[in-house]
Amino acid sequence: KIIDSPAAEPPREIVSYMLRELAVPSYDAESAWSLGKRCTVKRTCRSAKGSGRVPQGTWVCTGGARGITAYVAGELAWHYGLRLHLIGTAPQPQVLESWRELAAPELRQLRVQIMQQAREQGQNTVKAWQNVEKALEIDATLRRLKSMGIQATYHSCDVADCDALQVVLAGIRRTDGPIQGILHGAGVGSDSRFDHKRPDKVDQGIRAKVDGALALMELTRDDPLQHFVGFGSISGRFGANGHTDYSLANDMLAKLVDWYRGQRPDVAATTFHWHAWGDVGMATKADTRLGLEMIDMQFMPAKEGLAHLVNELEAGLPEAEVLITDDKYHRTFYPDELSASTDDTANVGEEAERQLPFLAKQDFRSVANQQPIEVELDPQTDPFLIEHRLDDIPLLPIVIGLELLCEVALGAVPGSRVTAVRAIEAINGLKFHTNQIQTVRLVTSPAGLSTHQPSAASSTVRCELTADVCSRSGKLIEANRAVLRGVVELSKEWSPVQRRAASVPDGPWQPVQYADRGSRFYVGPPLRCLRKIQFGQGVLWGRIAAPALIDLSGPRRSVSGWVVPSAALDACLYATGLLAWSQVQAGAHLPVSFGEIRLGRLPHAGEACVVESRFVKREAREAVFDFSLFGSDGSTLLDVSEYRVVWLSP
Repeated sequence: KIIDSPAAEPPREIVSYMLRELAVPSYDAESAWSLGKRCTVKRTCRSAKGSGRVPQGTWVCTGGARGITAYVAGELAWHYGLRLHLIGTAPQPQVLESWRELAAPELRQLRVQIMQQAREQGQNTVKAWQNVEKALEIDATLRRLKSMGIQATYHSCDVADCDALQVVLAGIRRTDGPIQGILHGAGVGSDSRFDHKRPDKVDQGIRAKVDGALALMELTRDDPLQHFVGFGSISGRFGANGHTDYSLANDMLAKLVDWYRGQRPDVAATTFHWHAWGDVGMATKADTRLGLEMIDMQFMPAKEGLAHLVNELEAGLPEAEVLITDDKYHRTFYPDELSASTDDTANVGEEAERQLPFLAKQDFRSVANQQPIEVELDPQTDPFLIEHRLDDIPLLPIVIGLELLCEVALGAVPGSRVTAVRAIEAINGLKFHTNQIQTVRLVTSPAGLSTHQPSAASSTVRCELTADVCSRSGKLIEANRAVLRGVVELSKEWSPVQRRAASVPDGPWQPVQYADRGSRFYVGPPLRCLRKIQFGQGVLWGRIAAPALIDLSGPRRSVSGWVVPSAALDACLYATGLLAWSQVQAGAHLPVSFGEIRLGRLPHAGEACVVESRFVKREAREAVFDFSLFGSDGSTLLDVSEYRVVWLSP
């Protein structure tokens, strides 16, 4: 988390703010506290609009005349007729003519030769080749710019060294006049675990990005500067594994530029937090690219990145901080639910129909003819399968099955809201014995008017979830095996669920322990939101920290229009399971049926909720429970009756 406070805020208060942030689950990456008031940073998605000054004159570009900065500087110079001065810490390139046209095999031979010479001279072999690589790249950049008709000069200088930078800038002014634009792309990244970070590398990275920006701002205060563009990274807004110092430096750059806009309102200034570029930059390094591909990162084409920058420049750089990323990455860190209305009636009606997470692209005209709707589930990418396992095999959680039933019912009755699901039967479990994507089918049939809300505004839909059962080799064993069925109650109107709020005693709370991977029944982090429990006679109270829905759905599905508070409901089932184990019978068990689930509002991401689970009766190998889930404001989020479980055979 990033916690901002004014410098004058008392240290004791700042510590208090930090503890309060850590005490409550939250999906806000950054919050600001002052005089006891909390504010958060919210994203706004919109196109760049406005009109700005066209870049012109002499531009200083840091970043070593290599990578993204060099590419962008060249394109801007060609487009706007700029004179470029490129600054980097590498020495002036000394490249033999014979090196310039080497093919890949010859380049590998040169590498061996350079490293061997360094070894014989007692030098660092890796650094020796890196220096040659930099020289080759800088030389290639300068030759490319010259071929484009661009005036470009390279200067060897540490941009964070004010004295050295002052000398370089003075020389630039003597040859090409006052400086009118700055493109600050200098940066050093060194990925490693926090406890393996080298202080000298950390210092180098922060100096390049932060001290370099400050030096450029200070030493050009008398120049007729028109543009100051800082190049950050998505890690500066979201963080990244192994990037603690790099993330810090990029975020600090953004804050400096924001401050600078106030100091020099005549200068159009912004920081771009870039997504990983695919054609140029750090992400092209083999080790970095492999790490990004392992998290399914989609790379941005260089031409697209340039287009984003040009759009912002020509709009006058209206924002102090701009984040460029793709839809999947954006939803990972800014789920739809975090920006949605907190109104209890949100996601009702036609908007919900258009944005059903699992059925977003379905044609619901087939539902009227009782034709099945098909949905693909992937045990390798869907978190609710990866993190929900029986005998270490992915098992479809009943809470996701309920979500599917509710969504197809909404498709059958457009413009409605699900108020309840009744007569729910868990007929068969759906296991994923292989890593193959599996298709499930949803079928509906009308069930008449609701007996609970008999009005023209209410109706019910009978829904069933089925799936083919195949052997491990892929041979069909049974087609359309019934998995889950229930009757979904819908209404054109919304009213809150009425239930007395839980009366929790003051007794001690026990922390909840979850089984490790490989146990008979396993739930992973997205489902581990039951934090503490307290037992009474035939009753259990549990504290639940509701996660963001995206933690369970995954970033490839939108959560706008989600119906069932799936993770919170699963935590209620887990709490009820602990009550069953402790006070009815020890042993693993699974859901059999629900009499009724009445739905209130969805919990907010990070909301502290309370579940009250009550034992009703025991019947042979089965037991029946009721439970209710309450939000932090005391409202009823769920009210469940006749929840029945069956014990598994040892």
